[in-house]
Amino acid sequence: MPVPRETKERNYLGLSKGSFFRIPEIKAEIIIIEIFSLYCPPCIKMGPKIKELYENIENDPDLRNKIKIIGIGAGDSLKEVEEFKRITDAPFPLFSDQAFSIHNAIGEVRTPHFIAIRINPDRTHQVIYSESGGFKEPKEFLKLITTDRGLN
Repeated sequence: MPVPRETKERNYLGLSKGSFFRIPEIKAEIIIIEIFSLYCPPCIKMGPKIKELYENIENDPDLRNKIKIIGIGAGDSLKEVEEFKRITDAPFPLFSDQAFSIHNAIGEVRTPHFIAIRINPDRTHQVIYSESGGFKEPKEFLKLITTDRGLN
């Protein structure tokens, strides 16, 4: 994926300047990925919940540097991703997948879809959660991703 242009987003992900990056290069133990579309009403509706999830993580000193969130706009152009960010007030980096290449690679999931990837110390990774439809309570989802999935 392209390295974010904004310094704040690069710093959040722990990336240096460059052209592209792979998910395991993000400086975190768990990466939560939201697959969304601007034209998906449930995705828009999830906006406040995912923002609350982000705030719960960032306000917890034990989690702040261990869990990061990104969003990928399935079929969305850069302009559509920017509009989604504006509408949902997403405080984390969002990326365009206009050609559906990422969406196709993960099995053409329905949106919204959430994936949690555990990054091991040797930078290998594994999917620890993958489900369409979103979540109801941010704190319960965070508990599932951390406690139930073995975050150090």
